[in-house]
Amino acid sequence: MIVNLKKIVFSVSLVLALSLSGNSVFAEGTKEVDQNCFQKVEQNVDKPILTDVGVKVDGLSRIYSSASNANIEEQKAKEAGVIPEHAKLVQSWNAITSPSNSQEISSNNDDRFSPLLCRGLYVTNVRKASGEWWPVTPVQSDSAWGPGNLSMSVTKSISSTYSVTRSIPIEKISVAVGFSVGSTFTVTDGTSKPVPSGRLYQVSAYPLYRTSYFDIWNNPCFGSDTYEGNGWADEPVGFHFSVYDITPES
Repeated sequence: MIVNLKKIVFSVSLVLALSLSGNSVFAEGTKEVDQNCFQKVEQNVDKPILTDVGVKVDGLSRIYSSASNANIEEQKAKEAGVIPEHAKLVQSWNAITSPSNSQEISSNNDDRFSPLLCRGLYVTNVRKASGEWWPVTPVQSDSAWGPGNLSMSVTKSISSTYSVTRSIPIEKISVAVGFSVGSTFTVTDGTSKPVPSGRLYQVSAYPLYRTSYFDIWNNPCFGSDTYEGNGWADEPVGFHFSVYDITPES
């Protein structure tokens, strides 16, 4: 009887020790992933969703191609002081241009699907946004009177930004999303548009980004994988061009 009691006390002590160390034999099951994360982030772009690590971007300074129209783009350009109050948006478009110094990401450190235990934090469930976005402030603007053509060539270094709710090596994010997160890319493009006689047109170029959303999980030495947080990374994919009629009012 004494021997059995000792065994019971030892078993309870072992379970308690494992629980305190974070490796409980009664570890919780896999936490449910919020499948609506992508929609929630897009619906709440006016709030800083991810702020712990990386770059904070105010959602109000973004214009999304999937939700924008001429009125929204024109209004934001006026609010930012890009064009005068009487100006009108003539035409706008996205020019997808691969960066000249983009590099293929090595998959040597891709541990997302490794069966090994104790691999720690990893990135998974990557979701690419359906559209692109650009900031309200252009990187370059040119203007010309008509009749004639308004031409502009633009070459700019554009940084890829990211933010996460749980600190994780940036290399793991880069492998998961497929581009070098936190790097600066060189993007080159240009345009030429006819300007009617007696009109003053302005063309502005904005850096164009595509966002990838992802989840961060942890693979412990004991127990099931656990959901640890989420994040996003913005990849430079070209320029957004806007042509405005800024002819002074008579």
